[in-house]
Amino acid sequence: MRRLFLALLIVLCAASAVCETEHSHTWGEYTVTKPATCQLPGEQMRVCSDCGETEYAPIEPSEHSFENWEAVSDAEHARVCSVCGFVQSEAHDKVIDREITLATAENLGKHTLTCSRCGYNYTRLVSIDGTYYAQQGDDILGNGTQYIKIESMSLPSGTTQKLSVAAGAEMSILASSDLSFDVFVNAGTGEFKGIMLTFGQGVLSVGDGKAELEFIRLLPDTGLSVKLQGETSSLSVSAPDCGFQSFFSLKKGGRTFIVREHSAVNGSLISGGMFIFPSGAENVGIVSENAAQPDNALASLTWEYDNSSRRLTAFSSLGMLRLFSASHIIDQGNIDLILDPSDFPWGWCLTLDDVDSGLSYTSPTYSLAGEMTSPGSDAAFAEQSGTEGPLSDLESKADQAEIPDIKMLAFTDTLSYTASRSPLIEVKFLSGKFSVKVSNVPAGLTFERIELTMYYPQRGFKLINQYALDAVFELEAGISRFEVDAVFINDDDEIERVRAGAFGYSAQ
Repeated sequence: MRRLFLALLIVLCAASAVCETEHSHTWGEYTVTKPATCQLPGEQMRVCSDCGETEYAPIEPSEHSFENWEAVSDAEHARVCSVCGFVQSEAHDKVIDREITLATAENLGKHTLTCSRCGYNYTRLVSIDGTYYAQQGDDILGNGTQYIKIESMSLPSGTTQKLSVAAGAEMSILASSDLSFDVFVNAGTGEFKGIMLTFGQGVLSVGDGKAELEFIRLLPDTGLSVKLQGETSSLSVSAPDCGFQSFFSLKKGGRTFIVREHSAVNGSLISGGMFIFPSGAENVGIVSENAAQPDNALASLTWEYDNSSRRLTAFSSLGMLRLFSASHIIDQGNIDLILDPSDFPWGWCLTLDDVDSGLSYTSPTYSLAGEMTSPGSDAAFAEQSGTEGPLSDLESKADQAEIPDIKMLAFTDTLSYTASRSPLIEVKFLSGKFSVKVSNVPAGLTFERIELTMYYPQRGFKLINQYALDAVFELEAGISRFEVDAVFINDDDEIERVRAGAFGYSAQ
């Protein structure tokens, strides 16, 4: 009996094994258990209706549904999937040429391009040898302007390297010692605008014409002088928010002088000055960073102003130095003051006048916060004549200007004179009326207006403009002085002023 039972059990197990081996699943429809996204796979499941077994299968990621390409920078464009937010970025593709400005030996050219996918227009700077530069450079001055270094040069002592033409004047550097320097262009314009000395001493020569740079930067222990080669040579070094330097020739009595004017900003400290050197003098330029003032100047005016303490110090080696608060003289002579806001509601400026030589100069006007509100005036001689000898010994002889040396006008005075011959400016004063007549305006100048500025003690000034060639002004009671200027516009759209008169005044 026992043997019969075991045999029956073996038969039943064998039959069951055959059944399982031969079973064919009857699968149902797939059910999504995890949906696929644009970036990740999903999952689906189905079940056998006979035995209940489950089976899983992946779902491939769906394709992105991209929006249009849009430029995100000068180098790239991107597009966004509207389903998942995925961002795809790539460089601008093969481009369509739009505009080409050819490079020269002095300045980079511009290649304006359009991306065929996103339509973005962008510009690459290109040198004359075909080298391309992105317009993103370095903020060397810390004022937001980008500059690109296009060349590094090393000169043995005694050799000269031609630099470029900067706004119309040729420039070159002579190495006084072994010299290394870098040349920069403005990334926005591609124009040669900057020099950085990295080693040694040199002389920067400027040919005929007006050269304009935005910076000359000197690393420690480097130095640079400026030499004006021609009678019309001048150099302006000026970048926004970083001060300025200018160099130009000034003539008097057959003699030529070199004028250097400068202003610099260093934190809360503003410094500036004006120096006049004999023609051909050495070291008339940027001697070195933070160097002492040059000792070979014939005349000088220097100042320092700290806007945190409102302390102003100023020194002149020649003539009468005055400190103005827009409307009246606060102090004269060498100055060391803490400026009282109640005395300087419109800021301050300095003037230098030398009776013997006719030299005059007005500094820029600064607010007490240290912001330049007016550029001032270039150093000039009131009369274009004189004898040889030291500047302070130059004789005052009438040449072009015939403005009389009058310190004070009273209401009852009469006056008639010629302020300028080219253009012809005739002036009359009678019983409080000041008239100015302009004629014979030369080619290259366009008459703009006549300006009358009246100054009131303790309460500022009043400016009156008349846009007629023949202007008559009524001087108001209570003013302490007044100035009259004829204003012209030259062919370069620059303002030129001719002083018709500047007088103290009393209506009594």
